[in-house]
Amino acid sequence: MDKLGVIQLAKATGLPIVPLAFACSTKQLFGSWDHFMVPYPFSRGLFLYGKAMFVSPDGDDLALEAHRLLLETELNRLTDEAERAVTGTTDNCMILMWSNKTASVEK
Repeated sequence: MDKLGVIQLAKATGLPIVPLAFACSTKQLFGSWDHFMVPYPFSRGLFLYGKAMFVSPDGDDLALEAHRLLLETELNRLTDEAERAVTGTTDNCMILMWSNKTASVEK
């Protein structure tokens, strides 16, 4: 289990995690680990945020990993939705289809 930083912080503080995504219509993407993006002038941009997530202070490692997976899935969904809204395409992002709290992935 890695990349639990924000999940552990939410557990320790009792504060919510608010998933946030940004996309713009024209941009320069860099090949860095974080896919740094610089929007071009006059491009359209969109911020989308999801429902606040709370992490139980009593959660064990398995519960923390479940919260991490939920956050990752929600961030991917928001990012894809924002990309489609500003560009009309998915740029090879995964589209998540939800039904009865289970996710299936389409390309």
